Amino acid sequence: PSSGGFLSGVMTGAQWDNTNSLVRLNTTTNNAELDASWTPQWSSLVGYWKLNGTGSIANGSTVSATIGTNGTAANANGTGMAYNNGQLNQGISFDGTDDYVSTSFSSPIMADSFSMMIWFKTTSSADQKILSFSAANHPIQINNGNVRLCIGACFAGTTLINNNQWHFAAVVGDSVSIRLYLDGNAAPEITYPSSSTNLGVALNIGNSGAGTPYLFLGALDEAAVWNTTLTTAQIQTIYARQSAKYSGQLTSRVLDSYSPQSWTTLAATTTRPFYKELPSASSSEGSSEYSSIGGGLVSGLTGLWHLNETSGTSLADSSGSSITGTATNSPTLGAVGVLGYGVGLARASSQYISTPSLNVGNNFTFSIWANIKSTSFEWQTLVSNSGGGSATDGFRIGLNSWQTSDGTVMFETGNGIASATAASAAGVATPNGWHHYVFSIDRSAGTALIFVDGVQKNIGSTTIRTDFKNSAILNFGRLTSGGGYLDGSIDEVALWSRTLSAAEALELYRRGANRIKYQIRSCSAGDCSDQEAITAGKGWKGPDNTQLSYFSELYNTTGNTLGGTVSTTSPTMTFSNFSGMGLSVTANRYFQYRAILESDDQNTLCNYGSGAVACSPELQSVNLGPTHYDATAPSITSKALIGSAYQTLDANGMTETLGSNSCSSGAKYSLSSDGSTFYYWNGSAWTTSSAYATANDAATMRTNISSFPSSAAGTGTLQIKTYLKSTGISSCEVDNLQFTGRKY
Repeated sequence: PSSGGFLSGVMTGAQWDNTNSLVRLNTTTNNAELDASWTPQWSSLVGYWKLNGTGSIANGSTVSATIGTNGTAANANGTGMAYNNGQLNQGISFDGTDDYVSTSFSSPIMADSFSMMIWFKTTSSADQKILSFSAANHPIQINNGNVRLCIGACFAGTTLINNNQWHFAAVVGDSVSIRLYLDGNAAPEITYPSSSTNLGVALNIGNSGAGTPYLFLGALDEAAVWNTTLTTAQIQTIYARQSAKYSGQLTSRVLDSYSPQSWTTLAATTTRPFYKELPSASSSEGSSEYSSIGGGLVSGLTGLWHLNETSGTSLADSSGSSITGTATNSPTLGAVGVLGYGVGLARASSQYISTPSLNVGNNFTFSIWANIKSTSFEWQTLVSNSGGGSATDGFRIGLNSWQTSDGTVMFETGNGIASATAASAAGVATPNGWHHYVFSIDRSAGTALIFVDGVQKNIGSTTIRTDFKNSAILNFGRLTSGGGYLDGSIDEVALWSRTLSAAEALELYRRGANRIKYQIRSCSAGDCSDQEAITAGKGWKGPDNTQLSYFSELYNTTGNTLGGTVSTTSPTMTFSNFSGMGLSVTANRYFQYRAILESDDQNTLCNYGSGAVACSPELQSVNLGPTHYDATAPSITSKALIGSAYQTLDANGMTETLGSNSCSSGAKYSLSSDGSTFYYWNGSAWTTSSAYATANDAATMRTNISSFPSSAAGTGTLQIKTYLKSTGISSCEVDNLQFTGRKY
């Protein structure tokens, strides 16, 4: 942890926990503000306002820009406009009455190409503007609770957003078309109503650009403008990095291999799996690999659908039971998921996934990640083998809005219902955000347990009917008889033929909600200054050789392939396995890694010794391979004189004993009779030695050592200099040297 370890690096929003011997988050916010080391098209940023500060904001005060021109607080009265907690560090709250931020930033970017982004949290669904250039051009606004854009004309909005929750909005356009993104998801591309549309007027943050109408009510954070068109992948990279509730970073010290050497692997030791899919039922992760894992989590696993497919209609079962799912009505495969890809389901298109008929057993558990677009529909199905009709029908699991208020999750058997408390604010089921649901059913006892984001929820009744059928086709995203379609995305669906404990439900949640991502760089300069971040092909890199990707336990599979067979061991990233993705790691003397720690934990279910806090990913060690050794042939000179002055040295009177690691490049030696001048056998005589190149191996030394006392060196008190030569990735170990001869 200290000398040469984690504490020799730099931590931001992370700490070394000495009590528990691990690195974990120590932050109460997200520290992933834009910077040159990871931001797409950093050199094309023309305006960037972090909106960081403290306290109330006075009218006319400066709102600093990291890039571009500073903003000015307009109509601020010192109470309605203030710095508060943002999505990333601080943000600015607006009262919706008259205050906003004006800038002198302007650029005719619409004639070419542009991108812009901002984080926002509304407290009202009333019409309001977030970013605008004029009364007619406010690219990001709220209209009746929907996010929409107006460039010359206003276009239909995206999914209804929920208030009091941070959302990410971005707009990308060029001279022909424009596209709006909400929380990383793209709306349809729109053609401009007029090719002459131009944004060459000043940008306003939180105002329409036309006086006081439609001012913003809520909080804003992290506004940025590029003079280039970002791709969907780049927008999603920014959202994925900034959307965590908490984040921090560990940047390692610069590791020195002493000479240009290959770098082949990164292996991490964590307390439990973080950002990792479940393995199959035939394998099990144990405490020998993850010190804090419960063990046996996959016991009784009878169905596991990672949903990583990007095309086709077949969705593999990775549990080993071969219960293949079928995608119906063209759901979106390869959609953004929690653990790799997920499946997007559109309610309007009646999209769902079905399985062959199977018996779930008397006691069973379902686990599923879901991101719901809206809770306004009367019923949305997560999992069902029922039409929800007769008393002896099967079961359905989903979101109920016709019997109770929005946000309720429910397990229903015929006419018997077990539902969680209807509390959207508690994170039971909130739209436009991923949540993890576990439904654990004990039919023999007639009870149900519901866990949301690792927390066991109070339910109206734990008693359920025991006469429902358990053998039928399963459907993910609709009722078996039709209807009740889900509007949103799902990922990592699993079925057990047993009940799960509260500890197991939390462990499942933490596999997705706690994440560690890694990036690397190989450097020729001792401070890695040759790997500055802006130039393409330089800087930090992940599997695709760019700063836009990350190594993680998503690649902890056979051959490090995304979507491959999940390994039961702790993660090792073998760099050659990523060459097909473009990764190239240069053989340089220096190397660095960084670990990005993220947590979406909405609760305080962990205790590190000082009270309940949000659960964090936990990193114990990082090992970079191969093991490197000094290849410059360092030397060691015998400190204790060997006996008294010698008279003769015996022929073959030297014995060399190498250590268990041997010395594949060969140790060499030189001799001295005075401890000052050293000699070696040059093939015909003893002459002055100065380095490894002018030293002898043991065989040469043994053959010629008897002539050393009669050479120019003469007799004296023997000292030996040993040169330890390594290839850089092999050791050189000499354990013992023995010389024989006669003393005076």
